[in-house]
Amino acid sequence: IGTAALIVLAGAGILIGGPLSGSGGGAASESGIAWHTPAIVAPVEASHEAEAPVPTPEQPQPIGDSASTSLRLDLRRSVVGWRGTKFRGRGEHSGVVRLSAGDVALCGGRVCGGLFIIDMTTIQVTDIPEDQPVPRNRLTNHLKSRDFFWSDRHPTATFKLRSATETAPGTLQVAGDLTIRDVTRSIAFPATITGPLHRPQRIEARFQIDRQDWGISYRFDPIRNEMVDDEVDFHLMLFVADGVAGSQLALPGITRVVSHSLQ
Repeated sequence: IGTAALIVLAGAGILIGGPLSGSGGGAASESGIAWHTPAIVAPVEASHEAEAPVPTPEQPQPIGDSASTSLRLDLRRSVVGWRGTKFRGRGEHSGVVRLSAGDVALCGGRVCGGLFIIDMTTIQVTDIPEDQPVPRNRLTNHLKSRDFFWSDRHPTATFKLRSATETAPGTLQVAGDLTIRDVTRSIAFPATITGPLHRPQRIEARFQIDRQDWGISYRFDPIRNEMVDDEVDFHLMLFVADGVAGSQLALPGITRVVSHSLQ
């Protein structure tokens, strides 16, 4: 899925020829992520896929606002989990993808934005054991192909967090732009924060997208495309690096919204 995620998010592809496994909500994968089915995220805007040239990974830039600061993610621990199903949930595959960069923006001591860059070339399959390298590698390579993420052409996905509304202690409703394969759509979902709002330690979120909204499909095999379910689950686990400030982000239009203050 898998730009988020986690902008980021990303992982969505399912290899039809791969082994089937039960959908079993709540099962833990090799990555340690326990899955359940969240509500699907309804995107509200999109751009058309650009098939050339190969994009340059986006880098954080100064936001130009002295009132805004940012915290850098711990990339060693931060991860985006993905899960996709086939045959209407009768089979599934899951895995992880790593982030290559990420900052959380703070405005007035509250999370107000962020930029998370997902390295789609690192997508891994975790539900197929390592002692089965042939099917595991076949699925991994298929996810990187043009049928799905086309990581040679689109090596990164991004999630730009543009607003964060505190709805309850430790809970935010976040909104932002998820870009996968150069298709950008705005999404919103709940997230939980561990630690104080002015210095969060971990941000975690689960959401679901429709892969077709980002143009992730078999282009020349509609029968196989129908076998792969459209819904894709994402699990973002973002850890803030201890004592490390990030670069300030270029996030125009950040909404600084806090519904109530924590004591």
